Amino acid sequence: ELELLNVILMKEVYLKTALDSGVLDQLSHSGALALGKRIAEVYRLMPNKFDTLSALLTGEVQPTGAVTMHLSEPYCSLKDDAAAKLLQDCIKRVKENFLKVKSKELVSNLRGSNPADSAEQLEQIMNIHKDRRSLNRDS
Repeated sequence: ELELLNVILMKEVYLKTALDSGVLDQLSHSGALALGKRIAEVYRLMPNKFDTLSALLTGEVQPTGAVTMHLSEPYCSLKDDAAAKLLQDCIKRVKENFLKVKSKELVSNLRGSNPADSAEQLEQIMNIHKDRRSLNRDS
């Protein structure tokens, strides 16, 4: 997740891709989720200040390396196609993890629920598994 956040800070187009995919709302670590939301918030307020986004965030994040990893190796030497591939891989991993966690939550809730709610929860579980399969098929 930290890798994803640093990749999206490399180029504005990567941030837009992540925002369009909705992946920033699917981060599992609370710190990464908060940072992802903050990145999106600051960017939406000042899209013309993308170049200073990392600098703006360093004062808000501890350790500061969490938002400056993309400025050092191996990130800074990545070619555009390799960085785009890394971004897609990170998005896929975060989404897979999110769907896995969501599925486990639903299965756990299903065990303690009444039969009337079971059909809806089973349908949600099936939809999550379909989404996971389509993620694997698309890559």
